[in-house]
Amino acid sequence: MKTSLRQDATGAATVEFALVAPLLLAFIFGIMEAALALWTWQVAQETVYATARCVAIDDVQCNSDAKARQFSVNRMEAAGITMPTSAFRIERNVTCNGMNKMDRVIVTFPYRGLSGVGLPLILDTVNSDACMPDISSS
Repeated sequence: MKTSLRQDATGAATVEFALVAPLLLAFIFGIMEAALALWTWQVAQETVYATARCVAIDDVQCNSDAKARQFSVNRMEAAGITMPTSAFRIERNVTCNGMNKMDRVIVTFPYRGLSGVGLPLILDTVNSDACMPDISSS
């Protein structure tokens, strides 16, 4: 007994999957990319906070700008993010958030996620900064 092509449902699931799969994969990879971007920003924020604290207390690891930058790079590399020391800027005895005599650490670097091109609509550059009161000059 023959059925017409209109009534034959063989392979319908395959066709439906072929239509939905690209959207599903784009959604999954979008979630992964966004999570990686947030994680990268969090690592950068934690690094500048730790470096600002190290600079503020005049720790032996951060008692010069070059050492402080290297301290920052080492912390980022421990998390798997490689960048040059030039990405970090150290400012000593500055006004930060309306408070005087603060030490500030700033990092700025281009974000390159899973795709290698970043997220131009969400995040293409990571910017983080942290301030700590300079207790070494007190």
